[in-house]
Amino acid sequence: MLKMWGIYHAYTSRCGYQRINAVFKALYPTKTYIFIENDINFIDECMWLAKKSLLSSLREQQKIAELYYKGIDVVAEGSDWSEHLSIRDIADTLGMSKSTVDRRLKAFESYIISKSIKVNF
Repeated sequence: MLKMWGIYHAYTSRCGYQRINAVFKALYPTKTYIFIENDINFIDECMWLAKKSLLSSLREQQKIAELYYKGIDVVAEGSDWSEHLSIRDIADTLGMSKSTVDRRLKAFESYIISKSIKVNF
């Protein structure tokens, strides 16, 4: 779900705002977009909750996950695109070790899974 969320946001930043079904019709022409739309909305909500959390560790995990899955928007000489960052790039940017970034990314993925389990029950 996080990977799909990142693909959607990278595509919309590259192509401007589009409806979710238009994005996934272009990326995955054989899949239905109803379930994808629900997953993206769920991840958006989890990202927002983590960003507004009182726990600094959760906010940091959210920031790392956003950089890893969504990437950054780059604008140069009249064109813009979204560039994905590797764990090494994120570690260099934030001044952390790669293993620390990887552990925090996995912790955030566990947070998403636990939220998903709570929603389904």
